[in-house]
Amino acid sequence: MSPNVHALDRARAPLSKVQRPDRAEVESAVRTIIRWTGEDPDRDGLRETPARVTRSLEEFFAGYGQDPVEILEKTFDKVRPWPDKPNRNGDLGWPAYLRKLDRVDPSYRN
Repeated sequence: MSPNVHALDRARAPLSKVQRPDRAEVESAVRTIIRWTGEDPDRDGLRETPARVTRSLEEFFAGYGQDPVEILEKTFDKVRPWPDKPNRNGDLGWPAYLRKLDRVDPSYRN
């Protein structure tokens, strides 16, 4: 059996119940880091920084809440199938671009 199958089984296992801090705690931690650098987190240019950092961390770590099996089962055909009709520029997408590159530089295929 492939080791990848075991990796997917681990991915399906429920995560341990760790006490997650709420947004206010994360923003407070960012304020602490700002103070640690010697800055005032309440000055004009930094007042909204804790909220911005918290939002960016939520986006950065959003994948932890997704099902990796569901993501890995997608194929390119399910995401964006190759176009069967020309777009408004008259080309069919990536295959046409590759043909154009081949005409510009014949060594492109090598």
